[in-house]
Amino acid sequence: MKLKLKESKETPITLEVILQNERLKRGWNYKHLAEQLALPNITAKNVKKWEYSFEYPDLKTIYRISELYQIPSEILVQAKNNGYAEGLHSVNKLFIKTICYIFNLPIKAMVIFSYIFLYILLPLAGVGAIFLFASKIAIWNFVVNYLLITKFIVKNHIL
Repeated sequence: MKLKLKESKETPITLEVILQNERLKRGWNYKHLAEQLALPNITAKNVKKWEYSFEYPDLKTIYRISELYQIPSEILVQAKNNGYAEGLHSVNKLFIKTICYIFNLPIKAMVIFSYIFLYILLPLAGVGAIFLFASKIAIWNFVVNYLLITKFIVKNHIL
């Protein structure tokens, strides 16, 4: 099997992409892959964390994955290094991956939602906050004016 280290000219392929693509190509779930690896202390949760780049497999596990998927271990190690480098440059991706991991959502769906949130919902919330703040100022002005008028009435014995 021939696997290139780059998906395109600019984006190097990462270990999580390789792991997810190979698992899905075979129609396996996380649990099945963990069973196929036949390594102690490797569970479906570990596999899921690898694919979301919260953890990376150790070298022994990478070697076992390379045997299972018939991919040279050098490619997997390089892809792991690419994943480290990509992760250092992207805090936003880490946030998105965390939300996807917690709610078990596909990453593409969360990226679309984040754009909707950032460009539609957040500005609308900002406008709503401005109106809320303006109404609170209006209420506060009313209260202050009421107190001042009451004080003036009491002080001047108008009533």
